Amino acid sequence: MSDSVKDMQNKDNMIDSIIEETRYLSEKEKMELEARKFNKVKRNRATASADEIYSNKSKEVRFTNQNPLDIADDDEEEEINPQPQEQIEESVEPQQVVTLTPEYEEGTKISDDIVENVDNFNVKPVQIQDIDTIDIDIDSAENNEENPSEKPSDAKIPEKAAEEEKAETQSEFEKLFGKAKPVSSAQAIVSRVPVYQHESKVEKVHVRAGKFSAVVENEYKKYIASPNPVISQMVTPEEVEPKEEEEKTPKKVATNFMGKVTGFFSSGEDENDDFREKTVQIEDYKSRQDTGSIMQEINRNIRKMFINSVFTGVITAILFVLSIVISVNGILLGDTGSIVMCLINTLLLLMSCWICRVTIINGLTPLKKFRGNSDTGVSIAAISGIIQGGISIFTSTRFTGGFMHHYAVIVALILLLNNLGKLFMVLRVKDNFKFVTQKAPTYSGKIYVNEDIAKKLMSGTIGKPIVAYQVESDFLSDYLKISYSPDPSEDMSGKIAPVSILCCVFVAVLYAILSGGDIIGAFSALAVMAAVSTPVANLLAVNLPMRRLCKDTLQKNAMIAGYPSVRQFCDTKAVIADARDLYPAGSITLNGVKAFDNYKIEDSFLSAAAVLREAGSPLASVFDNVVDNHGGKLPKVESVMYEDKLGLVGWVNGERLLIGSAELLEKFGVVAPPLSGEEQYMKEGRKKTYYAKGSKAIAMFVTTYNATLRIAEELQRAEANGINLLVRTADPNITSEKISEDFGIFFRSVKVLSTGLGNVCQEISSQKEDSSRAYLATRGSFLPFLRAVSGCVRMKANISLTVVIQLIGLILGILITATITLCSGVHSLDSIKILLYLMFWGIAAVVAPLIQKP
Repeated sequence: MSDSVKDMQNKDNMIDSIIEETRYLSEKEKMELEARKFNKVKRNRATASADEIYSNKSKEVRFTNQNPLDIADDDEEEEINPQPQEQIEESVEPQQVVTLTPEYEEGTKISDDIVENVDNFNVKPVQIQDIDTIDIDIDSAENNEENPSEKPSDAKIPEKAAEEEKAETQSEFEKLFGKAKPVSSAQAIVSRVPVYQHESKVEKVHVRAGKFSAVVENEYKKYIASPNPVISQMVTPEEVEPKEEEEKTPKKVATNFMGKVTGFFSSGEDENDDFREKTVQIEDYKSRQDTGSIMQEINRNIRKMFINSVFTGVITAILFVLSIVISVNGILLGDTGSIVMCLINTLLLLMSCWICRVTIINGLTPLKKFRGNSDTGVSIAAISGIIQGGISIFTSTRFTGGFMHHYAVIVALILLLNNLGKLFMVLRVKDNFKFVTQKAPTYSGKIYVNEDIAKKLMSGTIGKPIVAYQVESDFLSDYLKISYSPDPSEDMSGKIAPVSILCCVFVAVLYAILSGGDIIGAFSALAVMAAVSTPVANLLAVNLPMRRLCKDTLQKNAMIAGYPSVRQFCDTKAVIADARDLYPAGSITLNGVKAFDNYKIEDSFLSAAAVLREAGSPLASVFDNVVDNHGGKLPKVESVMYEDKLGLVGWVNGERLLIGSAELLEKFGVVAPPLSGEEQYMKEGRKKTYYAKGSKAIAMFVTTYNATLRIAEELQRAEANGINLLVRTADPNITSEKISEDFGIFFRSVKVLSTGLGNVCQEISSQKEDSSRAYLATRGSFLPFLRAVSGCVRMKANISLTVVIQLIGLILGILITATITLCSGVHSLDSIKILLYLMFWGIAAVVAPLIQKP
C-alpha cells in the first residue's frame, strides 16, 4: 500500500516538473520572440556605417546620387558589424574637419571655408553678414567670357606676380578697404551642421546641391545621435587684447576676500606667483568644488606661519642673549666690539622684519587714512626699532656704555607672538574646514527670530527670549568670511593704534625739547614708546583659547567657525531639546509588566510600540526587543495625539490605544484594575505607565529613568552659563521636577513645553535648508550643540576679559614709560625691564581666559 502511494507521488512530481518545464520553455520562447522583434526594430533603425559614407583618412567620395540611407525590406536580414572601438578611435583624427563631397558636374567650384550658425536646413535668402563670407551665385564660364583680360597668362611680369602673391595672403576685407579687419570680442559659435572644407583653395561660390542637402540633413541627424560624434565642433575665436591696456590694468589681488586672506598670511612672494593667481578667484567656500583649492591655500599659510615663527623665535632668543651681554659687559666691549654688537642687533632685527614684511606692510596700509588694524602697532614698533638700530651703528658707544638701550629684542618678541597668533588661527580654520567638508549630515545652529513665540516658550524661566535650535542644512556658506573675521582684541588694537602713534611722537618731540636737542635720545624714546604701546598678545590671547574650544567641540562633533559664531550665540538664554535627547535609548529600564488581559499580548505590544515611535516617546526603546523578535515590522499608525501631562492617544487598525497615566484611562472611560502593593512597585523613583486598547486595560509597565553622567555635566555647564532648557516630550512621566532631580539642575532652568509649543519647536527643528551660514554646526546630536552654545557664551566673557587686561597693560605702559622717559631720561629704560613688563601683561592676557574653561 505504501509503495503504491509513493509511485503516485512520484508520478505527480514528474507531471508537475514536466508542466513547469513546459511553461519555462514557453516563456523563454516568447522572450526570444520579443527580443527578435526588438532586434529587428533596431536593425531597421540603424544607419549606414561611417566607412560606407566617408573616410576620415582618405577623404574619398562615398556618396552616390542614390540615397545611401535606403535600407532593405523589413523581411530581409541585415548584418551589422560595428567597428571595434580601437579602430574607430584610430580612424578619427582630432581637430580635423571631415570632407563630404557629393557628385557634381565638372568645373563646379566649392567654397573652402563655410562655417555658419544654422538653425534649420531650409534655404534662406542670402544676407550679407561679413565681407569675408558673401555667397554669390555666378557662372564661372560666363564670367571668364565677359572678362577675358582677367584670364591668367603663361608669362607673368615679376612685379605683378609679387602683387598677386601678396594679394592671395590678404583677406577679402583687406583687398576691398586696404586695412586690416577689426578684431571683435571673443564669441563662441557652435556649428550645428558638419563643417565642409575643400582640400585646395578655390573661389567661393554657392552650390545648390539638390538631393545632396537632403542626404546630409538626414545623415547628420542620425550621426549626432551616435555615441561618438566627431563632426560637430566648437569654433571659438581667440580674444585679442591690447598689450598696453593689459599692462596698465593693475592686478586686483585684494579686490576679493580670498585675496585679502592670501595677502594677510603671505610671506612676500612675487605677485606673479601662479598659485596665487589660481586661488585669488575663490572669494569664499561656495561649493564643494572649492574644497581642494581652499585646503591647499590653508596648508600653505600654515607652513608659512610655522616657518616664520621658528625663524623669528630663534632671532628673538639670540637678541635676548645679546641684550643680557650688553647690559652686563657692555662697557668692556670697546669701540670695535660696540660697533659689532650694534651691527649684529640691527641685522637680526632687519632679518626678523624681512621675514614678517607682509605683516608690517599690512599694518602701515590703513595709516593712509589715519586708521589702524591689528598689525599697525607692530609695524610702528618695527620701523622705530630699525631707525634706532641704524643710528646705533654710528653711535655704538652710547648704546653699549649704558647711555642708550637697544629695543630690538622687544620688536622681535612682538613679531613672534603676532606670528603665533596667526598660526593658531589658521590651524583652527583648517580643523573646522575638515568638519565642514565632510560628507555627513550637517545641522546648522540658529536663533529663533519670532520674538512673540520665543516669549511664550521662555515664560516661567529666567532670562531674555533668545532661543537657539538647530536645523539640517545641505551646505554651510560664508565659512572663510566668518573664520577670518576680526575679534574685539584686534578691533581694540586697530582703534588704539593711531592714538598711540600720536602719543609716541609727542613724547619723542617733548624729550628732544627737554633734553636740549638730543635727536638720538628722541629716536630711542620713540622706539621704546612704540614698543610699550603695542598689545603684544592681541592675536595670541584670543586665538589660543578659541582653538582650544574649537578642538574640544570638534571631538564632540560640533564646529564653531570663529568670533562671529561667539557673537551670534553669546546671548542665548535657552535651547530646544527633545525628551529623547535627555533619555536616549538604553537609559530607560523596564522593571516589570503587569498584564491585565493575556489575549494576543505580543500583538498589542507591537501596536503600542508603533504608537510610541510615531509620537517620538523615549518609552519606545523599551519595546525594541519585542520589535526585533518580529522582524522589525510594526503596524501602521493612523493617528496619534499627546494629551498634556496624561499620555498618548493613538489609532491602529481602527482601534483606539491609550498609553499614559491612570488619569488618561479615566478620561476616556477605561477602568484601571486595582493594583495591590503599588508602593512596592513605585520604590526608588520608578514610574508606571498604563496601556489600554479599546475599552480594556491591557497592561501596566513599571520603568526606571536613568540619568547619564555626560548629559548631566553638559546640562550643569549650560545652567552655569545662564542657559535654560526647553523640553518637548510625549511622555507624561518626564516633568520639570524629574529632569531637575535626575540631572542636578535648578528646576526653574527647565521647562517642559505644552503640546502646542512642543509642536512649534518640532516644526522649526524639522526644517531643512539648502544653505546656512557656517556660524555653528553639528551632526544633529543635542549634546554637541549644547556644548558649542555654552562654549560661545563663556568665550565671549573670556575675550572681554582679555581685552580689558590688554587695555590696562597698554595704558599703564604708556603712562609709566612716558613719565620715566621725560623725568629720568631714556637711558633709565633698560630693554630687559621693558621686555619683562610686556611679557607679564602678555601672559596675563593669555592665561586668564584659559583659567575659566568655556
